[in-house]
Amino acid sequence: MKSLTSFSILFFCLVVGTFSYCQSNKVDTAHMENPFMTGLDEHIDMYNSRTPIEKVYLHSDKDIVSAGEDIWYSAYLVLGPTHGYSLASKLLHVDLISPKNEIIVSQTLKISNGRGQGSMQIPNNLPAGIYQLRSYTNWMRNFDQEFFFVKTIKILNSETTSNLIPI
Repeated sequence: MKSLTSFSILFFCLVVGTFSYCQSNKVDTAHMENPFMTGLDEHIDMYNSRTPIEKVYLHSDKDIVSAGEDIWYSAYLVLGPTHGYSLASKLLHVDLISPKNEIIVSQTLKISNGRGQGSMQIPNNLPAGIYQLRSYTNWMRNFDQEFFFVKTIKILNSETTSNLIPI
């Protein structure tokens, strides 16, 4: 009985895989024969080569920080399709955003050959909470903010935390 169940599962996977492969080949063949689709592909490729998509990654030394401490970070700026370092943008904006979506600290970082390093001091009077580090280039501002890099960090403050947690 166990071998019959195993055989049935194997047979099902082979049948589904075969039909999936056949359907994808038919779509590709029809796509290649259609002059409109071929021309559209060429125009999209040309647009993507002339309008690179930059991506930012910010690597920080810690995700939990006390008010008054520094966050050290490394920034990596790459091109979307190839993930090679972007040489286009020379400046990176790094913002610390409060839970109320207000910019608390804003910095501009020099980028050289797609990389940069920096630090941000967390203000002493900042209340405890969940904040965000956001980074982007001027070029990225031409597109949706969904493409900005956002990292969540937790900021602790002994003065405000003691009021929140009873001892």
